[in-house]
Amino acid sequence: MIDKQIKTVHDGAERYIKNGSGIFVDKNLKIPFPIDINRENMVIHKIIVVHGIEEAFKSHENDNTYGIFYISYGNNDKDLSPFVINIDKENPVHVFDGLGFSIVLGELDTYCDFSSYLNAKVKAINSCNRLDYYREEYLLARYYSGFDEAKQKHFIRIGGENSNHTVKLGTWKQFSETEWYKNKKEADKISYFWDVMI
Repeated sequence: MIDKQIKTVHDGAERYIKNGSGIFVDKNLKIPFPIDINRENMVIHKIIVVHGIEEAFKSHENDNTYGIFYISYGNNDKDLSPFVINIDKENPVHVFDGLGFSIVLGELDTYCDFSSYLNAKVKAINSCNRLDYYREEYLLARYYSGFDEAKQKHFIRIGGENSNHTVKLGTWKQFSETEWYKNKKEADKISYFWDVMI
């Protein structure tokens, strides 16, 4: 099912946008997208959100599934469970489960923040031989942990060009208990307060 959705975003959605077809904000195709898009210089991030994955795990009798699917960009011969998703690193698609997507959007709640994360993710995928992880928020923890002071930008720190890099289980929980993250959440509360007041 996910493979079919990946094919759809490659062959359908991406081609539709690049061909200059109309883009609308409603399902009846009546309200045009209000921003002019430069189709020559645009960057397209293909996103799939998979719902109902928890129910699928409950119906699968395998103690090695960890209750989450496993994403692999690049060649991967691991056989951890039937929930391994191998994605072409040369033409990446972002596959989220429902919970991971809600966590990422809760953390990166502006267009700029979210697109910066996706750009950093694609750069990380392209910079190594293979990138594997269990949940999107695990990769988000690596993004928050990497910061380039000169560029004032976050990045996903991984190995070199020929490396195979796996983001370990529990990375998000470990990161969310750091002082940096706790301070960030406190600062966010103040920022959200002023956003509402304004």
